[in-house]
Amino acid sequence: EASTSATVHKATQQTQCGIGVKLQNGSVIITSIASNGLFANKGLKVGMTVKTINNVSLRGKTAAEATQLIKGAVGQVTIVATGSRAVEASTSATVHKATQQTQCGIGVKLQNGSVIITSIASNGLFANKGLKVGMTVKTINNVSLRGKTAAEATQLIKGAVGQVTIVATGSRAVEASTSAT
Repeated sequence: EASTSATVHKATQQTQCGIGVKLQNGSVIITSIASNGLFANKGLKVGMTVKTINNVSLRGKTAAEATQLIKGAVGQVTIVATGSRAVEASTSATVHKATQQTQCGIGVKLQNGSVIITSIASNGLFANKGLKVGMTVKTINNVSLRGKTAAEATQLIKGAVGQVTIVATGSRAVEASTSAT
């Protein structure tokens, strides 16, 4: 299972790290990461299983013991956690299309049985909406693309008027290991 390592510098024992944990099924799970805390944007995610804190294994440890390891540390604090990659993160983007003729500026193709985004026009409706080239389109306006062709996907977008919502998943295989310092 892929692991993520995040290291922060804690000035004093009183410095708040802004990370919450709980014991779940015998494992220490991250329950919260404060957006202004030391561990914000370090690659750790809520729901990940904490394996070690400063190279101390959490096997058999309680959430209180894990919290104490973080609170008691001064200087470098390194948390190694594994994420459940089974739940692939999805991105949802919604735009408003005035007429059927309105161009959305998104291109797709069929690859290995999945509809993949090939282009997003920088001036198109889907520009800067969180979708990326290479993502797999799962639904268009709640219509599953399982078994559909790129032409059918394009028709769903072209035929829509009003709200157009595309839900896509990114290729997470590349993000197997993240190291943040």
